[in-house]
Amino acid sequence: MGGVPDEATPTRLSLFDRISEVSLAVRYVIVAVGTAVFMLSAWLSFQRNMDFAWTSIRLAPAFALTHGYALFSAPETPPWVMVGYGPLYPVAYLPSTFASKPAPAVAIATVLAHLYILVPVGLLCELCARCLRAAGERARLHWSILLLLFALLACAAPSLSYVMTNVHVDAPALGLFLFASYAVLRADADAVKRQRWLLVAGVAAGLSAACKVNLSAAAVGFLIWVAWCFGLRAGVRFVVATIGAFTLVYAWVIMRDGFAAVSLNLRLPGRMPWFTLEAIDALKPSGTSYDVVDKVRTVVTLLADYARHYGIVAFAVLLLLLTLDRTSNPASRMATLFLVLTLVMLLPSIASVGKSGGDVNSRALVTLPLAMAALVAFATAIQQGSRSLLPTAYGALAAAAFVVAISSATAFLRWSIKGSSTLAEAH
Repeated sequence: MGGVPDEATPTRLSLFDRISEVSLAVRYVIVAVGTAVFMLSAWLSFQRNMDFAWTSIRLAPAFALTHGYALFSAPETPPWVMVGYGPLYPVAYLPSTFASKPAPAVAIATVLAHLYILVPVGLLCELCARCLRAAGERARLHWSILLLLFALLACAAPSLSYVMTNVHVDAPALGLFLFASYAVLRADADAVKRQRWLLVAGVAAGLSAACKVNLSAAAVGFLIWVAWCFGLRAGVRFVVATIGAFTLVYAWVIMRDGFAAVSLNLRLPGRMPWFTLEAIDALKPSGTSYDVVDKVRTVVTLLADYARHYGIVAFAVLLLLLTLDRTSNPASRMATLFLVLTLVMLLPSIASVGKSGGDVNSRALVTLPLAMAALVAFATAIQQGSRSLLPTAYGALAAAAFVVAISSATAFLRWSIKGSSTLAEAH
């Protein structure tokens, strides 16, 4: 009577335990479905790249390297392999040149593009989870969940999808930018190895700019952060590493292709005309212009568009950081760094979009660091809130998987109807 229950008597699970078991099973299902949806989206991106004629143009510089052609040429000296991009980007896709047919070459390039973005994002997610663990109890969200959430969001957002899934300069350039961010944050967390990590960050930032010159703006953002957090000497060392890496790459290509051709390639982006817009609140180009008034008009229009699309996200992240307590200060500093980088790269992003040849991928100069800031702030809020907030994270994961699944189903239907791809037919 009233004593310890007999060991042979089965104990009933409480309602809370049952709900917890069901909740855990639902989480596993959401993660499994989200992973499957992402894998389907990645496979469809390969099919899309096979059906996109520009894929062959973007892989041409890598094949030009292996066949001894110049990457940069003077106007009177064909062939003209590429214009406006840095010489390091073809090196990033060299593994594709081992293939002798379009399908395996594009498949390798598509996998590389995904890896160039997702590997450094995975490192940043793991660092975020480690910072949250250091603040007290274990992290409520495993870093792999954060990585999967980012991957699905990147598939759904046009600018991020472009840089992660298309064969283009953006994947290696922005991947190096993300790795430089990781190195700067590691320098912040590890005082003993700080100088080494700052050297790595400078080299990565320089190599990123050697892929795509407008990412030199990111190096400025990193310099501001490093000088503010670690002092002017650390900032000088960072700049030396950045300039050194950038100079070495360009010294190699100058010896290979000649100074005149490389110099022309560096000057060309600045000489491109800007789009003119039909109305101040419209983004439909009506032509191009070199006039300063038209350029200002385009900048103002794009600023308003950026504020309309991304301002609410930036404001929400900033508000969240102001309300979070100091127990997760390292994670909050991660989000703050990415907000600083978002602000620094705003005008270069607008200039890249506003110039002739600009496209949605140039918006990733803003959307990528902003997405990372939002992801870190979201994980920090889940960590500091009550356990009842945890389903919110899996709800967001399920919602992202649903959105990507709908777009993937449409793309799959389109692919199944078309049959053969453009590059396969051309071959």
